[in-house]
Amino acid sequence: MRTLWTTENLRDQSTSSRHWGMRCFGWLIYELERIWPPEAVPFRQSRFIALTREDLVAQAVSYVKATQSHYWFTPNDEERPDDSVFTYDAERIQHFIDKHRESNATWDAYFIAHGITPHRITYETLF
Repeated sequence: MRTLWTTENLRDQSTSSRHWGMRCFGWLIYELERIWPPEAVPFRQSRFIALTREDLVAQAVSYVKATQSHYWFTPNDEERPDDSVFTYDAERIQHFIDKHRESNATWDAYFIAHGITPHRITYETLF
């Protein structure tokens, strides 16, 4: 399996000031840790921002809508899909509520285990 998370790729994708960022759900942290153990240079020099949503229902609905429409973000309202493309799916919404809770708990456990104090931000404070 070819991985995109190598030191060489990070170097190529970072800014001229050597900054690089990524978004990682908790269910990927163990894969990341396999590639970069916490003592590895990228992690030792990292600062963590924990971005979460207070409203997990809204997050799950947004996630389900993105999976149904294949629109993960829309730069403007003209490109936003019409609501008719969405199908209400309570089971999938609950599934993603559970997945996001699990992801948040995984990150919290990771931070505690490695003595990391992330900068915490909620989605609701940004928008």
